[in-house]
Amino acid sequence: MDDGLQDLADHIAQSEPHSVQKWEIRNGELTLIGVRDQISSLIKFLRDDSQCRFESLIDICGVDYPDR
Repeated sequence: MDDGLQDLADHIAQSEPHSVQKWEIRNGELTLIGVRDQISSLIKFLRDDSQCRFESLIDICGVDYPDR
């Protein structure tokens, strides 16, 4: 596992516990599972935090369970 991604994931989860439900590193990529109502807060954190400084938003996915 990439220690850099592990450190980044830990930093994000500790800094934004109200925004991140869980995270995982798979195939060398970090995936964050966010709280629906906190997505904009999480995105702003990823952009503005000095350890993150994200510049591009590649994908936001949603899941609907209509039978539930």
